[in-house]
Amino acid sequence: MTVAGAAIIAGVEHQGRARAESRLFKLSGAAIAMLGILMLKNVSGLLIAQPTTEWMVAFWASFNVAILGVFLICAGMAGTPRRGRTWSGLLTKQVGSNLLIPIALGSTLVGGSIGLRPFASTPLPALAAMEGMGKTIVPIAIIYFLGGWALGFVGMSLLRRGFRYDALSAEEILASDSRAPVLYLRAFVDDDTQTFSRWLRAWLWLFPTSFEEDLTAVMGRLGPVVTVGMPGEGLPVLGAARVYLSDTEWRQTVCAMMAKAAFVVIRSGATAGLSWEIEQAMKLVPPEKILIVSVGSPADRARFEHNLKQGLGRAGVITNLRPISIAFWLRVFLAGRPQRFGRLISFSKGWVLEPQPIQAGFHPLRLFQIYFQFAPFRGPLVSALRAALEKTGRRWAKAERQRGTAIVLATLMGFFGAHHFYLGRWGRGVVSLLFFWTMIPALLAILFVLRMLWIDRDEFLRRYATSRSITAVSAASVIVASM
Repeated sequence: MTVAGAAIIAGVEHQGRARAESRLFKLSGAAIAMLGILMLKNVSGLLIAQPTTEWMVAFWASFNVAILGVFLICAGMAGTPRRGRTWSGLLTKQVGSNLLIPIALGSTLVGGSIGLRPFASTPLPALAAMEGMGKTIVPIAIIYFLGGWALGFVGMSLLRRGFRYDALSAEEILASDSRAPVLYLRAFVDDDTQTFSRWLRAWLWLFPTSFEEDLTAVMGRLGPVVTVGMPGEGLPVLGAARVYLSDTEWRQTVCAMMAKAAFVVIRSGATAGLSWEIEQAMKLVPPEKILIVSVGSPADRARFEHNLKQGLGRAGVITNLRPISIAFWLRVFLAGRPQRFGRLISFSKGWVLEPQPIQAGFHPLRLFQIYFQFAPFRGPLVSALRAALEKTGRRWAKAERQRGTAIVLATLMGFFGAHHFYLGRWGRGVVSLLFFWTMIPALLAILFVLRMLWIDRDEFLRRYATSRSITAVSAASVIVASM
């Protein structure tokens, strides 16, 4: 077995070395981010009152300072900088965020002007300019919308690529988590893909997470999620932690990982490599430890059903499922009935199939939940996994509290004590809510953020290890959402 294969097996046995966080990056990033936020606060008001070129340049500079601080914090939390990779990631994310500046600038000018209009003694320049356009405002708005979509698509793509530079390897993630791993098996062609239809996918750059990221976040409740990376890819895809193996060792290593895994999660597919992995899983892994996620186009599901029928001698488990399209979401929101787009298949003893529907349903409160808007598959996957585990008599693992989520809540709503409520410290949260007008809770929230950046992930889990029933949002998703 080569070095990569030996390293991953050592990681499964928790003999590896975890990648330490960079306190320098985290604290310097916090200082730069706070400076940028203060600059943005002052410049935004002046820009609305006087939308001149000078103030637009000042807005651009303030935005870059603030977002650079945020990206430094993310890089520091990901681990000690790795030479050129960390700096390449920072540069890529910075370029991507700059492509989003025109969208932020237009929202500040138009939205801020509309919000301040009732209080303004004189017409605000942005609204006056819009009113002066007359009928030409419609084509101008269409051009701005299409241009904003194009910039947003490229900018979000670069942001996602930038975060791939910070991704931890399977060896690093296993060394930092003492739980038995969850092995994720899939066809390489499904990497970093959505389950949306082709037409809907073109307009959904606003969703920064892929299906694999949502699946990894949910299955991460059972253990650290690892998978075999596609040979030759320059950067790991966001989602499960990757290990890269040669053609001569991947079969031996995958079988060894199956034997030590807490669960083996298989995404439906029809490639020869995945078929071999499914066959080995049926031989080496007890049925209670196998979970099959069936999503994709009807044709892909039909091929997978045929392979599953041949392997188990059972049929009819993956039928009557719709692709996720514009019509699908219209049925969800207008009809009000849950719509199935996949199945989570578990097995009880004797290889008895226990399929659970993965379905999207409309709930008014979800319109205000970041995890639904920016991670649309996470809620349906949570419901399906909970039902599958409870039906087979296994313990349902609730989501861990996330340090990144606590930091974002303290930064944006710390004066109301939102981070205290999130961490289960209800007494402190109520006190902050009662005395928010004194600004003392806001100052304490700043100190809380600095303390969260000072400690590492292990220390955070030791202090706030109690689970939550609400799905936690990953730090990267919340940061992108707050932009």
